[in-house]
Amino acid sequence: MEIRIYTLADIEPSTKKLMLLEKRPVDAITMLRWPSAGNRERIELESPADRSIKFFLEVYESNRTSQLVLGATAGRKSAQYLRAGTSGIVRIDMTDSPRILIHKNPDGTILTGSHIHLDIAGHGMRWAMPLDAQTVVIPENGSYSVESMFVALLESCRIVGLPRMEFSLGV
Repeated sequence: MEIRIYTLADIEPSTKKLMLLEKRPVDAITMLRWPSAGNRERIELESPADRSIKFFLEVYESNRTSQLVLGATAGRKSAQYLRAGTSGIVRIDMTDSPRILIHKNPDGTILTGSHIHLDIAGHGMRWAMPLDAQTVVIPENGSYSVESMFVALLESCRIVGLPRMEFSLGV
């Protein structure tokens, strides 16, 4: 069975536009620490090119999984860019134990283990694929560790101006 590789060309055009805008923190951040189990870190972002769209980067850590989310919210004037006013751009779900992280795609395909949700035309953010079945968020070092995927997400989605993330021992 041939595995389909998803690229930037497969992403919904309006989401791709948001993804490629440069994003910076709204407030000055001097230190970032990976959240402990059961907690999340949320960073508000904005684009110098369009300050009416507010972005957020959220990192959630549970006891057995990690989740990285880049999303956007729009004020009234820019809602045309975002369906329903709030939109996911990229979501990465990761685990060291594949059997505990299961996702069912709209076509019935079942994924187990770490995967990425991209806004695929016709499916939205409900569609997911294995990390190695896409070329949108690719870690430079070839490792699909949480740390590598976090850095790759920042680079792929043009998030700049953040201090280096301090990772806890469990991540």
